[in-house]
Amino acid sequence: MSAHSVKSSGGKQPATAATNLIAGGAAGMMEALVCHPLDTIKVRMQLSRRAQRPGAMKRGFIGTGKEIVQRETALGLYKGLGAVLSGIIPKMAIRFTSYEWYKQLLADESGSVSAGSTFLAGLSAGVTEAVAVVTPMEVVKIRLQAQRHSLSDPLDVPKYRNAAHAMFTILREEGVGALWRGVSLTALRQGTNQAANFTAYTELKSFLQDAQPQYKETSLPSYQTTVIGLISGAVGPFTNAPIDTIKTRLQKTPGEPGVSAISRISNITREMFKQEGPKAFYKGITPRVMRVAPGQAVTFTVRISLLIEFTVHFNLHLTPREFKSIMKDPEPIPVRLITHNIRYATKSPFPGEQVWTERRRGLISQLRYHTRDSSSSPFICLQEVLHEQLEDIHAGLNAPTPDQDAENFGSTRTRSQAKIYADNDKWAYIGVGRDDGKEAGEYSPIFYRKSDWTLLENSTVWLSETPSKPSKSWDAASIRILTVGIFKHNESRKIVLALNTHLDDQGSKSRSESAKIILKVLRQFVVQGRRFDINGAFLAGDLNSAAGADAYTILNAEGSGLRDLRTLVPGLSNQPPILPSTGDFTSEAKSQKPNSPPLNPTSNPIQEAAGTDYYGNEYTFTGFGEKDTKPTRIDFIHLETADLVREKEEKWNMNAGSSRGNGSRSNNDNDNDNKSEKSPWLVQGYSVLPNKFDDDLWISDHRAVVGDLLLR
Repeated sequence: MSAHSVKSSGGKQPATAATNLIAGGAAGMMEALVCHPLDTIKVRMQLSRRAQRPGAMKRGFIGTGKEIVQRETALGLYKGLGAVLSGIIPKMAIRFTSYEWYKQLLADESGSVSAGSTFLAGLSAGVTEAVAVVTPMEVVKIRLQAQRHSLSDPLDVPKYRNAAHAMFTILREEGVGALWRGVSLTALRQGTNQAANFTAYTELKSFLQDAQPQYKETSLPSYQTTVIGLISGAVGPFTNAPIDTIKTRLQKTPGEPGVSAISRISNITREMFKQEGPKAFYKGITPRVMRVAPGQAVTFTVRISLLIEFTVHFNLHLTPREFKSIMKDPEPIPVRLITHNIRYATKSPFPGEQVWTERRRGLISQLRYHTRDSSSSPFICLQEVLHEQLEDIHAGLNAPTPDQDAENFGSTRTRSQAKIYADNDKWAYIGVGRDDGKEAGEYSPIFYRKSDWTLLENSTVWLSETPSKPSKSWDAASIRILTVGIFKHNESRKIVLALNTHLDDQGSKSRSESAKIILKVLRQFVVQGRRFDINGAFLAGDLNSAAGADAYTILNAEGSGLRDLRTLVPGLSNQPPILPSTGDFTSEAKSQKPNSPPLNPTSNPIQEAAGTDYYGNEYTFTGFGEKDTKPTRIDFIHLETADLVREKEEKWNMNAGSSRGNGSRSNNDNDNDNKSEKSPWLVQGYSVLPNKFDDDLWISDHRAVVGDLLLR
């Protein structure tokens, strides 16, 4: 038999108690609802002494079930269900949580668990649940199941009316100890059951994963989980059927004064053997196997499914990266990122610049056109957006059709018309005005399509020494912000951290310090985990910093965790940035700007792209055609790198080592094999869009930057 690691891909550790309480409990409730009639039939067969009477006909489980329905109605099959449901959630939580705890305790220094240790962990978990929950639950359940009253006759009043009444009656008449009658047999039954179940399940799962390498580091398909759960669940009943039959008879009746539990067990065993023969010990084996085997299949299958569902919808962490390791990775999802400094709606336009009411139609049309593909899940990150512009863009994106968009976004469109379209709510946004955290000043909003993304959390960080309130620091000329959003992809359930910013145009120190704050925020969410396990992160925005200058250098430094998307495009990635010779430059002030590095004239872009497309211009800032303004590249999309993923995994591995009590990382030689070598993002395309067309109208002094990506 093989040994299995406590950890799996990505440093997986056992699910938390809260997760087991919800997922395990829900799986157990599903099992109880489906399989309880078979349990009632099993109990009746185990209590039956009909075989000892001469001439009595033998009944199978079908005959027993038929008799219950005829005499007590179909609801008679569900007697005792209330007792089961009241105890199933803590039972399953204790079972899975204690099993994982015992398994870690029995693991060797490398984190591997042998088949023998798996057996002992299952045995211990079964004993733990029996003592803590199962025994009193079984006593109440069996007392209810043993009653043969008709549920259709209101005059046929049983001694125990329901689970709560049965428990209080037992406590009043027999004392607290009566609820734990047969605890030794229950512990032996549950222990052997879970030892067999977990060992068989683990070995069968390992066998199937070895035979199917594509499932080596993920969960098996649901039907395979169901099959091995069915097989492993059938093992236990055959090994401990006599124990279960004796236990049922012991718990059915009140104790006898002066007679010890050992004596009662001995008497029951002796009388069964003498009066009913050896076969009596296996009464009810058929319905028990039919109940336990499917029950285990339901439990394992539903639990794994719910682990995924509850983790995403209710954020019940399985511990960092467990979500990825319990489920088969879905196909990479296409994501389109757009960042665009739209130029604020000034009342004093530059030469060549038109007012916002003239520019907005072309700008909104461009955004609509480049997000029309329903197969991609877009984010639009904008800068220099005043509240009036925010409302216009929100309404424009939500306009029902392009024709209506063109008709209603002329200079005569009213604010009420804008609100009507915004209320369509196809597109939503996050972000606040930087001056007061409400509507004053420029926004750096992030727009998202609600059919693609669900907003989980958002916030605003002021890029200053007091990041929690509107403020500026160092040599900044204006208040600057970072918009933070956490989004869940509706189809794949992957979680993305989206960051959008606009750094200062005047202060070099401000840009550098702001870049450091951004990296700190990035790590708070991605590495430390905070509330969500981030699958991919990106930063978009106008840095007012050329490639190779202050903020850009910090954000792209070795180990920063970010990389300029353009440098990841084959054919463009081998172009080293040219450092500006005279400090940095601004977009708002329109000062002189050095050129970004030219493309290699000898390169073959089609061959070097190797499946990655790039299109359009290189420079992102153009001005409005002023003669003294030189174009340059200061608008960027930055992507999370594999370095940050590894940093996240290493931090969690250290925490996992501490949780085992050694205060350090595991010495598992396979730790390096679990480190991620790939960025969460795969670049598919990069482009810089035009900002001027045949009508000679500049829609902005910046060009939009577009990145087409796959989120792995």
